[in-house]
Amino acid sequence: LVSELVEEYRDRKEQFIQRQQQKKEGRGGSERYPPLRSLPLYGGLPAHEQLRVFERPTHAVRTVVVATNVAEASVTLPRIGYVIDCGYARLRAYNADNSLEALVTLPVSKASANQRAGRAGRVRVGEVYRLYTEDAYHHILPRFTAPESQRSDLATSLLRLKTLGVDSLARFDWLPPRPPARHLGQAAEQLVSLGALTVATGMPMTERGAQLSALCFACGLGHPAAAAALLGAVEEGCTIEVAAIVALMQLQNVFVSSANYKRTADRSRRMLFGTTSGDHLTELNAFAAYEKQVSTLNQSELQRWCQSTGLNARALQHALYLRDRILGVLERSKMPCVAAEPPGNPLPIVRALLRGFFMQVAHLAPSGTHYMTVRGDHALRLHPSCILYAAPSTSRWPKWILFTRVHLSAPLSDNPATASTATATCVSGVSAIQPDWLMELAPHYFHYGTAREHALSK
Repeated sequence: LVSELVEEYRDRKEQFIQRQQQKKEGRGGSERYPPLRSLPLYGGLPAHEQLRVFERPTHAVRTVVVATNVAEASVTLPRIGYVIDCGYARLRAYNADNSLEALVTLPVSKASANQRAGRAGRVRVGEVYRLYTEDAYHHILPRFTAPESQRSDLATSLLRLKTLGVDSLARFDWLPPRPPARHLGQAAEQLVSLGALTVATGMPMTERGAQLSALCFACGLGHPAAAAALLGAVEEGCTIEVAAIVALMQLQNVFVSSANYKRTADRSRRMLFGTTSGDHLTELNAFAAYEKQVSTLNQSELQRWCQSTGLNARALQHALYLRDRILGVLERSKMPCVAAEPPGNPLPIVRALLRGFFMQVAHLAPSGTHYMTVRGDHALRLHPSCILYAAPSTSRWPKWILFTRVHLSAPLSDNPATASTATATCVSGVSAIQPDWLMELAPHYFHYGTAREHALSK
């Protein structure tokens, strides 16, 4: 009897130790249910981590995939028996009130909800659990997701139409539903400010507009402002650096954002590549370091180096391709491809960016806690991924910035006890600028004086 009790004690002890080890590895289960294996899946995840969702586990586990819209229709995941639909999706949407485009969280459409339900039961009987009521599905959710023409910045689309010879944008026969008139008007205003169109009848395209159009579509740029920055780089003598920065702008993430590498990425962003000039020069430093390693390391060594520095290898490889493509277009257009002088001088690079993104400029608010846009006085906060966000104190923040990426809204105060109901749009892709550059580089867009002074002068 004693020997049987001792043997049972040993078995229970081994089971306890095994369960503790599983918990440490994130695979904790129970005697009734197999251990749990949780895997993320989203666009910014490193490629080798995305591929883990397709691997067949080596032991009996329950696999849970926590995914964004990428799992809705882009990929078909194997062995999925159950789907939990939260009822929301993150989509890019244009806000006509502040003329900015950002990722926002919106209710899904019925079509998207049905797509999500279809992920279950592909290879076996499946079930979907929706975290909203049947009444909400029938009466609140829209039938389809709003088309991009209804929720996007239309500057690029209008520039393409003018390139194709469309004389009257107002009478153009859009596919229904027609884009909002306010969006069309603001897009046309942007193109006029960039010098692509004139305000004459029919808004004919200028010679500069033809250059912006050629760069935009030959290089696959997301916005004419990026093409304007490239033309600005020609004037400032730093096309090589700005071509790399513009290529990096087309990416979702230069640094990995997965939990496994986030701390490494944050440390590299601050310690290895960081500069007080801002995010654009920080990312340029990371790109230059990656390009240097490409010429000396083989593929496996390069992958390990990227993991050790928290860099997104696949994104940087694509950026390298885009940079070379942009430089090729500039060379064929007889534009000089030169580096800034002296090497490492950030001023011409930031000035070139400002020549394109002068409409996205903000100054530090009197409270010193956030920024305000120059046109419209809209509140902005620095996103936590911004290199300037981790400055020792807000007194170290630059007085004036330009920004190229917009994120979700957030409370103006970080302190929940004192946070007001006011919100601010978060921005990254931030660079410090000098205010006198605004009148020098974009005098047609900016005027000296306060809004009150201008109102009184009318």
